Amino acid sequence: MKAKRRILSILVTLSMVMALLVPLAGVAGAAAVTYTTTTTLPSFDPSEDADAITAATVEVNIDPYNNTTSKALLEVIDSSGKSLPIVSVNGTAVDAKIYQYTFVREGTIDRAAWQDLVIVFDGSDANTGEVQAKFSKCSGQLVGGTVTIANAKGGAIEVTVPSVVSISDAGCSASGDNAVTIRVNETVAGGFERGAESVKFKLPNGFKWNGAEFETLNKNVEGWDYDLLDNDRTLAVDNPGGYSGTVLLEIKAGLTVDSTVAKYGDVKVKISGESTVTPSDAVIATYGDYEATVSEVTTETVMSGQKEQDVGKFAIEEALPGTLVENRTIILTLPEQAKWDGDLYELSSGDSDNLGDFEIGDFEPVGTDNRSIKAVIETPSSGDEPTKIVFKNGQISVRADYTGDIILTVEGSAGAKGTVKIAEAKAPVTATAESKPEVIIGMGSQKAADITITETKEEALQATYEDTVLGEDADGDPVWLEGTAEAYLNIEAPPGVRFASVPTFTVTGDLEIGEALCDTDSQNVQVRIESTSTEPASIKVSDIELIVDRTVPEGDIKLKVGGTSLVENNISDLFPNINWVTKVAVAKVITPAPETTKVTTVFKIGDTKYTVNGVEKTADVAPYIKDDRTYLPIRYAAYAAGVTDSNIIWNAAEQSVVLVKGDRVVKLTVGSTSMLINGVPFAMDVAPEIVDPGRVMLPLRWVAQALGCQVNWDAATQSVTIN
Repeated sequence: MKAKRRILSILVTLSMVMALLVPLAGVAGAAAVTYTTTTTLPSFDPSEDADAITAATVEVNIDPYNNTTSKALLEVIDSSGKSLPIVSVNGTAVDAKIYQYTFVREGTIDRAAWQDLVIVFDGSDANTGEVQAKFSKCSGQLVGGTVTIANAKGGAIEVTVPSVVSISDAGCSASGDNAVTIRVNETVAGGFERGAESVKFKLPNGFKWNGAEFETLNKNVEGWDYDLLDNDRTLAVDNPGGYSGTVLLEIKAGLTVDSTVAKYGDVKVKISGESTVTPSDAVIATYGDYEATVSEVTTETVMSGQKEQDVGKFAIEEALPGTLVENRTIILTLPEQAKWDGDLYELSSGDSDNLGDFEIGDFEPVGTDNRSIKAVIETPSSGDEPTKIVFKNGQISVRADYTGDIILTVEGSAGAKGTVKIAEAKAPVTATAESKPEVIIGMGSQKAADITITETKEEALQATYEDTVLGEDADGDPVWLEGTAEAYLNIEAPPGVRFASVPTFTVTGDLEIGEALCDTDSQNVQVRIESTSTEPASIKVSDIELIVDRTVPEGDIKLKVGGTSLVENNISDLFPNINWVTKVAVAKVITPAPETTKVTTVFKIGDTKYTVNGVEKTADVAPYIKDDRTYLPIRYAAYAAGVTDSNIIWNAAEQSVVLVKGDRVVKLTVGSTSMLINGVPFAMDVAPEIVDPGRVMLPLRWVAQALGCQVNWDAATQSVTIN
């Protein structure tokens, strides 16, 4: 009996255990719960009507054989984890940040295996990035987890061009080595709009797109496509979507060129599209021909008249790679005012770009005028980028009397053409005058203005200069040797003008000079520079008196400033006989040359006062009339006829006077009515005479007419006018 009861008890216990095990076995055999989306993820801008965003539909996978009620708290969170307000779930208003989601199997087993959730949320305060549905505090079959249901846009996709390609009229292909490369970087999930025309690239006139290829660099996304719009000028990229997170897209594209319309230089595309894009434009290529341009790198200041002056650097830059070809030439030509002297240009590797294997030979002189040099390219440029070559260490010499820009002309068969400034020539000194006194021709010791000669830099006035000197070789035989000689500052007057005396030289600064040297009646005055300055010094030249010949024309008298202290390039192969660096006006000739003299002189009988061109003057003897002829003293008769003191010659022994004016020589003798004009005798109706106190008087009309003057008599005023 006890045995039967024990068996019955065991059976009851087993039945209870089995009852407990049946549902456990059902759970253990169910598939794991998953959360997925079945529709496209919407992208939205939180700043634009984002208070009711319908998220992608979420499918919840639950075991259809389990009748257990399952619950979870549902939240919508942004990329920072912040909860966003839920507007509704499956049409049921929520208006809260947390929703109690309950799953109960309904309907047939086939449909009850899935539960769709359509969530509407307020994304106005969402941070950029992915928006997710979050399940937490789960019971029953539901498990904690998240699923992305939308993308909040905030940033923009960024477009970059890794390298700018160079193209010619031939353009390029999308599959070639020279294809245009554009990268589109989606910095925030959802920034790259899905669908057609997500981003567009529009070319300038003269260019068209020639195909495109796509590759995602950070993940595998298939289905990228494009459309060509605006007569193939616009490349519109279609984003296939179907991925989460961000994507980095690389586009390889080809170009065709209409050379009749396209402009040389940068090819810049305008960037737009459904996505928010930065920047709005980008340079994708450089279009040009196989030529090279010339540009300035540095310029230097050179001293006119000096040898071996350093000039600036300049560059030659290819428009397209491979422009500079082997065995082609580069020729450099200076302007007429400059010549190559000293070192010739050489390649500066450190300043050049994309040299690769490029090599060029040494520059060598071309022609005989020292203005042109030529070099030959030995190894051409190579590589995908245009080569830029820079030249340095050139030296020139500039004509002493020139100041201004030194413009180098570049040409040759290599295709490099253009001009470039490499230096500015300055005079080593300036010369200024304090005034410009008026002087007349035919007179000596006329005062001129003081001048100041100022160095434009220290040591501009040199104490020595390079010269060949006579020496001896090892055997004692005479030979010309390179050496140095004492240098002089020289001031030179123009033809017809001479120094009447030695001017005074006064130095301001630490420059030291010697004694001024000037031969009597010389065109030149010079002074030795004994020691150079440490700072710009000046020399004042005063007490300048000039002798002005009758041949000097009206206008400024300019003194030249030069000499071996300033000019060292006045040699045969540079600028022979150019000995001065500047001029300065120190006086002004107001009396024209004799053949163009225009003077009106009026004398009045019995009056010592007379006028010359309206200016009143006084004679020491008044004119008088004798035998119907007006008589004047020799000097005033000569003055009236335009004869200067130096051209009035009195011979006391012969009692004769000679008057010289231009090409005429007139001789008159006291008591004789015979007058010689250039040696030819002419008879007068009256003769010259001597009156008290021993004054020689000449018949005015005869003298004036003999020297080419016009004489008019006014009986009413008893005056005579000589023109």
